[in-house]
Amino acid sequence: IQDMGEANEYHRSTESDEKHDVAILPNTLLHGIVKKHRDDANSAHHQCVDTLGDGLMVNAMSDDGVVEGFEWKNKTDKAFFLAVQWHPERMYKLNIQHSTLSKNIRKYFIDVIRQSKTGKQ
Repeated sequence: IQDMGEANEYHRSTESDEKHDVAILPNTLLHGIVKKHRDDANSAHHQCVDTLGDGLMVNAMSDDGVVEGFEWKNKTDKAFFLAVQWHPERMYKLNIQHSTLSKNIRKYFIDVIRQSKTGKQ
């Protein structure tokens, strides 16, 4: 959805990011990374996923039913792929920089890069 319009009060940013709760779905890569079922995320978007593409699955939802993240359904023999609507790099603006949705994703991403360069798991 290119613009959620008036239905977007929960996610719309005014002068800075908004903060809201996100449910992390079990049995997902994201859940394995953050090791939580819920956490605070920042929000500043007016777009959202309507229909996921083939081979993808939802990994996070906001309380108003908006898809907040997705990933490969079958991760076997696929490159690392983790999509989220929030901005882990901007969590410090809401003083939630220690959130697992920020630090754990960053660490996991860096580890994946290191592994791809060294070939070590």
